Amino acid sequence: MHLAFRLGGAAFRLYDGSADLDGQTFGHAVVGGPRKQSYVKVAVHEVFAYLHVDAAAEAIEFYKRAFGATEKLRLAEPDGRIGHAELDFDGNTLMLADEHPEIGVKGPRSVGASTVTVHLHVDDTDAIVDRAEKAGASVESPPTDMFYGERTAILRDPFGHRWNIGHAIEAVSPDEMQQRYDAMFERRDK
Repeated sequence: MHLAFRLGGAAFRLYDGSADLDGQTFGHAVVGGPRKQSYVKVAVHEVFAYLHVDAAAEAIEFYKRAFGATEKLRLAEPDGRIGHAELDFDGNTLMLADEHPEIGVKGPRSVGASTVTVHLHVDDTDAIVDRAEKAGASVESPPTDMFYGERTAILRDPFGHRWNIGHAIEAVSPDEMQQRYDAMFERRDK
């Protein structure tokens, strides 16, 4: 038994026990019945944040004003609802779409919370926070020098998403970071 398909531009041919990617056998595919399963190992090349909002067109304009993003792609339905959009943040892609409640896709304002935070690593935290606040973001935590070597602020965009904005202020090793983290809890617990 085998199955052929394309994923991310690569051709896969799945067999009982192995996968063939454009002529190279590697890993395993989930193939076979309940008695026999094997798995495919797929390389991850990029990870993109994909935000869902209740007003994607407005969100796109906000992200342009607040963070200097540029629009790369917009797929709009006949009624104007955005099914998919991509923004460029200085070479980094953020994907977003309008809510699609008919398939369970809702934004933070509809569910009353956001379970993720998007972190933007920038050159000047204070300048970006000022710009985002003027564009309509709420500052939840002002720019502060943090134990992990960044000047960091926390924003909430008008669509309910939480953003950390930060820039490096010093190089901190993982061991030093843990020591500082421990000390922070020791001070707090006194």
